[in-house]
Amino acid sequence: MLRFKSSISKKKIKARELQRRQQRETLNHLFGDSDTIESDDEINADSQSAEREPIKLSPSIPSCLPSHEVMNNENYQFDNVHPFDDQLLDMDNSRPLFNGSSITVKKAVDQLCSFFTDFNINKSTVVNLLRIIKIFLPKPNQLPTSWKGIVKVLGRASTPRTTFLCSSCLKQCEKGIYGTKLYHNEKCSLKNRTMKSTEIVELVHLDIRAQIQAILASNQLLLNRKDLYPMTDVCFGEYYRTQSSGTINRVTLIIHTDVAPLVKLSKQSIWPCFASLVELPPPARDYQKNIVLLSLWISKLKPDPNIFLQETIEELKSLINAGTSIFINGQEYEITLRTQYFVSDLPAKVLFCKTINFNGYSACSECCSTGEWNTENNVVVYPFTRNNLTPRTHSTYLNAAKEAQTKSIRGKAVSIGAIKGLSTLLQIFEYPCQIVFDYMHLVYLAHVPSLIKCWCQNVDRSVVNSIDASLNQLRLPHNLNIPFLESVSNAGQWKAKNSRLFVLNVGVPIVTLHLPRLLASHFLLYSMVVKIFHAPESIEEINLTEQVMNYYCKTAPLIHNSSIEIFSLHAHIHLAQQVRRHGGLAHTSASAFESCIRFIQKKAHGSKHLGAQISYWIDLQTMIQTQPVKAPTIAAINEIKWLDGRLSSYQAVLSDQVASYKFDVYTHVVSIYDSNISS
Repeated sequence: MLRFKSSISKKKIKARELQRRQQRETLNHLFGDSDTIESDDEINADSQSAEREPIKLSPSIPSCLPSHEVMNNENYQFDNVHPFDDQLLDMDNSRPLFNGSSITVKKAVDQLCSFFTDFNINKSTVVNLLRIIKIFLPKPNQLPTSWKGIVKVLGRASTPRTTFLCSSCLKQCEKGIYGTKLYHNEKCSLKNRTMKSTEIVELVHLDIRAQIQAILASNQLLLNRKDLYPMTDVCFGEYYRTQSSGTINRVTLIIHTDVAPLVKLSKQSIWPCFASLVELPPPARDYQKNIVLLSLWISKLKPDPNIFLQETIEELKSLINAGTSIFINGQEYEITLRTQYFVSDLPAKVLFCKTINFNGYSACSECCSTGEWNTENNVVVYPFTRNNLTPRTHSTYLNAAKEAQTKSIRGKAVSIGAIKGLSTLLQIFEYPCQIVFDYMHLVYLAHVPSLIKCWCQNVDRSVVNSIDASLNQLRLPHNLNIPFLESVSNAGQWKAKNSRLFVLNVGVPIVTLHLPRLLASHFLLYSMVVKIFHAPESIEEINLTEQVMNYYCKTAPLIHNSSIEIFSLHAHIHLAQQVRRHGGLAHTSASAFESCIRFIQKKAHGSKHLGAQISYWIDLQTMIQTQPVKAPTIAAINEIKWLDGRLSSYQAVLSDQVASYKFDVYTHVVSIYDSNISS
């Protein structure tokens, strides 16, 4: 009976193949051009490795550095990463779409591709739509009706490379018929059978250089605009200034990674690794179209960073060590690629740096504090008075990582100084100065909920209700109008934007009105410190705020209890050093992740080969991203000077008010703490 069913299925498959072949021949005969029609199987097939080729872009740019205005275009070298193909560069796509048409093939394809990407149309629908449009156009016409034809018109080959791995042993799978995946490793538990989609890891690597070239071409009017860079930006931090001394046409990458759900009702998750360009001013730096997608890991398993990032790191090392050149408006420019820092939340940071978990002992990447077990709360705490602030170094990390690798037996990781192994990420980053804390997760999603939880445990329910009422009655400008849908008693459910608004804008007056004096004044210190770290105006201001932060961390267990001294609070004492290195905290957050992941999730159609689909759309967007972005104009006044004539009618009143309240705020608040704590 089973054989009979099998033979029937084979007959059906052969009949279906014959039917599809006849359909393709009919379509080819109908369209009458040399452009091949892809079958449905080809449309949904895996992305194949292709030889990377350069593209012609426009227009020319000056230096990528905001502090440089002269472009060095004399001593250039040919790109030694991506070999050229003269046939692609010499293609003439300026021919009309059909006889008598006023639009060229290139322009028609550009507009259609922009429509496809804007409205999130899947590949199969795109091809079917192109076939219908081709029928309606006069014959003969040059409209391509396949993905190969589209990229040929755009002047380059599709470059994303997709690899399928076994989720059990992370070795590469073989491709069977009809897109199935097979594995024959005798040592693997999944050997010698067709693998399910949940048993496969889809690993996608994209063309880094091509994306950088397209981004710089479309954002050329934003480069060298010093007025667009805040004085607390990354490019004014110590690390960037030290590394960029004497460097012309520097392109610097901030690399992010995190996990996100892929599609609904799916066990798989997606881990995108992507980069932002320091040389683009904020907020354009974090726009989705200006994000460089480096690689994708799609699986129900967490990635092994050394497998996930191996190809990406090798390409980045080649670009960093040998340099490369980009072409904009037919002009070649030699660029120098560097990395600024790696940022992620604490779980991802632990995973990619191969260290122990953030809630364990010796979890700090900056210092040698070991922490201790708190039996009352069953948690590892880092008491401020017993911290060992001896700084960690890159060399000690490498030595510990190599020793840990040597002592690891049969896959069981051994921890040496809280290091479990050697991460490939450290080939292009220096530990710990380039491995930073994501302040959005550390402050707004970790410490602030813990702090508010402590408040709720020490005040009456009526106080909580009054705070909730004050939050619900807020009337804020449209750019700050963020509703608090959850009570402060459920602050753990707040989004980062709610906690951010509370700390930076509305929290101080609300807690001053409703909380006891000690709790309110302690939060006032914290709010002030975060505001200054967010956008400091001088090194002296950072140094003073560092002292206030240390005082806050030291007094926190006295005001609340010892359970608040978990690692997320300990990490706060290192934020001042991070701000000195890399600028204000506003620019050292993985804020681009949310917009990037939303775009990626929209491009995942169906349930198979989602990484290949996403990479197709990212690659297509790179090809058509040539429209220059307009530089913004100043539309509002950020500050008004004291002697400004517009304040003349108010200066007398303001002077009296300032004189009546003039005192040393820091000394006053500290004296309040000392008196309250001693009592």
